[in-house]
Amino acid sequence: MHVPESGSESESFQAPTVHYLLAHRILPDFAFSRPRDLFGVLASPQRGEILEKVCQHLDQQLGDASTRHFRGTDIEVFPVLIQQRAALMIQMPPPQNSVEAVLVVLLSELTPEQLETVLKNPELAFNLRYLTFERPTDLEDSAGTIFCEWTQDRHLNFGPAPVDDAPSALAFLQAQDLSRQTY
Repeated sequence: MHVPESGSESESFQAPTVHYLLAHRILPDFAFSRPRDLFGVLASPQRGEILEKVCQHLDQQLGDASTRHFRGTDIEVFPVLIQQRAALMIQMPPPQNSVEAVLVVLLSELTPEQLETVLKNPELAFNLRYLTFERPTDLEDSAGTIFCEWTQDRHLNFGPAPVDDAPSALAFLQAQDLSRQTY
């Protein structure tokens, strides 16, 4: 795994943090390349310990630049139903820097029953949409978050969202037109 250098084009706004890299690089990479494995890890009772090992690896990659303020066990995951689709909502630790994620949503195109069947059958594939609610860059004057989507090749910014926790994110997403396919 390669962690972008501080000051590189993709990270020019600030030095990367473990929080940022986990939500904006590691989890989306797995969501698009290995969604079955990601669902398995996030549904596992060992989720916190696994995420802690990933964070420790990122700490080592970042070296002295690492300023992690949380443990992998602080990350909460909730299975949710969004417009009849199975999803996982990931409550990240409170962001300390702009553009860090408050919440991540792994949205499948499947009902819970369909997803259960697909997860039990390795020959069946499925896709995920990777949605984030990110802390605004203007930390002083902004309330809520910025609603975004990450695809395999880009970041889409949909604008402000009145979201600061899992219940408000769920209500917000239920009211959105999520029929557009971006993966």
